[in-house]
Amino acid sequence: ILEKLENWAAEQVESWMDRWMDGGRCSVTPSELHSQDLDVLCNKCGLTETRERFKRAVSLLRSFDGVPHEMLCPISMEIMTDPVVATDGHSYERSNIVEWLSSGHDTSPFTNTTLSTRSLVSNHNLRKLIESLFAT
Repeated sequence: ILEKLENWAAEQVESWMDRWMDGGRCSVTPSELHSQDLDVLCNKCGLTETRERFKRAVSLLRSFDGVPHEMLCPISMEIMTDPVVATDGHSYERSNIVEWLSSGHDTSPFTNTTLSTRSLVSNHNLRKLIESLFAT
């Protein structure tokens, strides 16, 4: 279960931020990730192309408590709405894994092992679980 953002250790914040920095570095404290203005965070880290996705992801992290990791796409760290399973056995948000594969990758974004095929299978059970958790 994804613990409350305010309880994250510095290492957790660093690991999460590394996914957004595309090889660069940005030093953000747990306190900043929890409460800093999102535009200020984006400017501090020099985020441009991923700015809006980053802001949505941080907003979700701030608003949801106890979201299971399995409901987050390992590529975007956002809650999935159209989860699919790749041949590595991991679930991804369809648009994110399609973009990954379309950009020429033939490896798992999660394990970096070669995918046996580019086939994706809808993960209906996970989608239903996510929908039931966030149903109003």
